[in-house]
Amino acid sequence: MNRPPLLLLSAVLLTGNVAAADAMPTPNWDRTTPVAASKTGESRQPRQVLFSLAREGRSQELLSQVRSIAESGDLSGPERDRVLFELAAALGDFEPGAIDPEILEYLGETRSLARVPHEEHAGVGVPLYNIRSAAAGSLAEWARIESRKRATLETAGYPDVDAFVRSLSQESSTGLAARIRGARDWYDPAEREFIVLSAPGMAHAPAASVVLAELAPGLVDRPAVSDLLFDLLEHRELGSTAALLLGRSGDEAVLDRLAERAGDGDGLASRRASLAIDVFLAGEER
Repeated sequence: MNRPPLLLLSAVLLTGNVAAADAMPTPNWDRTTPVAASKTGESRQPRQVLFSLAREGRSQELLSQVRSIAESGDLSGPERDRVLFELAAALGDFEPGAIDPEILEYLGETRSLARVPHEEHAGVGVPLYNIRSAAAGSLAEWARIESRKRATLETAGYPDVDAFVRSLSQESSTGLAARIRGARDWYDPAEREFIVLSAPGMAHAPAASVVLAELAPGLVDRPAVSDLLFDLLEHRELGSTAALLLGRSGDEAVLDRLAERAGDGDGLASRRASLAIDVFLAGEER
């Protein structure tokens, strides 16, 4: 699971390509017209769709929409460029791993259509909304975040997620809860999911319970994590923690599954499913 710094490599390559690819084209807009053209309102809905997909982490659908906007010609050049530029810039504020880097890599190769005269060389056209530069900047920001995380992990003695999981399986010590809470900042969502899915196999049940309590709440909407929690309802030591997490998820689909499990009989899993429903309903009443 210890990965090479692909984000850093992508950022460096894109930054180098921006100047080369956009070197000497001629202007096709003046400096005032495209700004007005990019604010006509036609791009409002595409922008809302893109940002909604990004917030929900739906990378494949987002990439499909980005490609459609970039290649379809439905928007004017300035509108199309502005939408893609704003997305590329905004993705730098997302946590690395929350969105597939392929999206920024695609935007890093997307040529801006609206070009305005260079301020000092009027015959040279420069992008009004530099999509490639924005994508390179976001990839560079992700690389900086990843670098800081790796430095923190190496200082702590856990350079990758496998080593971290092994450490939780081999020891039970003071400060364990703090280290697990720290993993929320150290690791990306996919790595945190890996840790959560490893919890049932840990030698120390207290460590496994803390892993679930600290790392699972933000991952319950992931099918593998949700299925694990339902499977754990009958686990003697981890079932109560799983029930609390499911009850606090706030997801109607989870509530439906809990109701079905609660009606299966009078076993341990059924009783804990009923407990989870009580927790869910108590949260609704607040």
